[in-house]
Amino acid sequence: RSYKGLNDNEISGGVRYIRLKSFNATSSIYINLLLDFIYAFRVYRILPNADILVSNSFSLPVLVRNKKFGQLYIHLARIPKRQLFLYKHAERIQTLSKAVQEEIIKQEPGMRNKVIVINNPVQMKLNANNFEEVLKYKQHKILYVGRIHPEKGIDILIKAFNKCVSDLNDWELDIVGPWDVEMGGGGRNYFNQLNMLSKSSGDRIKFRGLAHNEQVLEEYYKKAKIFVYPSIAEKGEALGVAPLEAMSFGCVPVVSNLDCFREYLEENNNGYVFDHRSFNSVNLLSAIILRLVDNNQELINKSRNAYIKSKMFSTDRIASLYLDDFTNLIGQ
Repeated sequence: RSYKGLNDNEISGGVRYIRLKSFNATSSIYINLLLDFIYAFRVYRILPNADILVSNSFSLPVLVRNKKFGQLYIHLARIPKRQLFLYKHAERIQTLSKAVQEEIIKQEPGMRNKVIVINNPVQMKLNANNFEEVLKYKQHKILYVGRIHPEKGIDILIKAFNKCVSDLNDWELDIVGPWDVEMGGGGRNYFNQLNMLSKSSGDRIKFRGLAHNEQVLEEYYKKAKIFVYPSIAEKGEALGVAPLEAMSFGCVPVVSNLDCFREYLEENNNGYVFDHRSFNSVNLLSAIILRLVDNNQELINKSRNAYIKSKMFSTDRIASLYLDDFTNLIGQ
């Protein structure tokens, strides 16, 4: 989209960018879909000829029917909401995890041969020569990074921290991310509720707001020993990139029991899973946090395994998977 300070048409690093006017997100899914269609129509009017057309827009694939724009390659980054019948003419449906692939096939069995899983890459990682170098940055920090939204289960995390805070000595919890509706957050009222809930831990829970650049975010990842991602979005998470990014900085991930996390998290090897569906979810998460805090050697072992696992998701490797698939489609 066009943005103040960026050219509407430029070439940088061999990539041509064409930026068009768009809209901020609203709290209404129906208004967002309408705005997405308007933006998609603007895009459709200026599409160049191509071999492959990759789209992560809800609406654009509905408009594109001409092969001159390229083989239609739909990047489906969330669990579909019964819209797949609109995409039957696409050559490829690419998603981020086996969990979403299975749901796509369940909703539209005829697309079985069109669906492929290519994970998201880890775009941020600590430039360290060895694992010991990773450890030297670590402090007594528990971290959450993501949108401040009810579907992320942040209230479970805060309650779990509150429950065991008296046994955590000098450990702190940092919550990083936007609460603004236009940035995907749950709004000011929800943020105020969480802020009130956090008062039980004194000043040990800190809301850091949006990390405005990678350097700021990198500092949070570098210092944290434990990364908690308690999402309850049963139909929202496709992969969960934040825990994977945290692993690349040697954080031990603790996640909710969503299938998408199984792409990289091996329970009791490089991280932990708690049952977010249980009435006892707060106690379950609190027990895992205490276990890691009380056993430094276990924490180090899991940190090393998480760091090693994250290397399988390098940008170079993921990019080669895309290029191989593009070549395969053009060959067909």
